[in-house]
Amino acid sequence: DGELLVSVVMLLVPVFFYMALMLSGGTILEARALGWLFPRTESIGWLETWTYFDVFHVDFLAVFAQLPTIASLAIFTVILVPVRIPSLSLHTGEEVNFDQELIVQGLGNICAGCLGTPHNYLSYSNSVFFHELRGTGRASRHVVTLLTFGMFFYGAEILNLTPRLIAGVIMIHL
Repeated sequence: DGELLVSVVMLLVPVFFYMALMLSGGTILEARALGWLFPRTESIGWLETWTYFDVFHVDFLAVFAQLPTIASLAIFTVILVPVRIPSLSLHTGEEVNFDQELIVQGLGNICAGCLGTPHNYLSYSNSVFFHELRGTGRASRHVVTLLTFGMFFYGAEILNLTPRLIAGVIMIHL
C-alpha cells in the first residue's frame, strides 16, 4: 500500500546523502558551506534562555503596543480549534469527544502561555501525521512523547546534521 513510503524516504535520504558525501570526498563543513546542511547553531543549555529574562528590563509600553496582535492570535486560535477537531475526526474516521478536546486544548495552551512557549497550533498536523503512520496504542504515543522530549534537549544538534532536503520533504508532506 505504500503507507510507510514517506517515512522510509525520510530515513533513507540522510543515509544516501552522507554516503554520497563520503564517496565524493566532501566534508560536513563543505556541505554546510554549499548550503546542503543547515547553518551551525550555537548550542546552549536548555534553561539558559530563562537566565536572560529580567522583568525589570521589559519595555511594557512595547508589550501593550502589541496587544492587538496578541489578541488577534488568541482569537485566531479560538476560532480554529472548533474547525480542527471535527476535521481531525473526519480525517481519522473516529468519533471525537468535542468537549474533552476543547478542555485539553485549553489546558495545553494555558500551560504553554505560563511557560512562555507558543500555543499548540501544530497539534493537528502532528495528529494527522501520527494517524497516517498508523500510530496506535499507548506504547507508540509514549515513544512519540519521549522522542519529542529528546528533541527538546538535542534538537539543535540533530538539525545541524540534517540535509535541507528533509525539511522540504516534511513541509510538502504536512
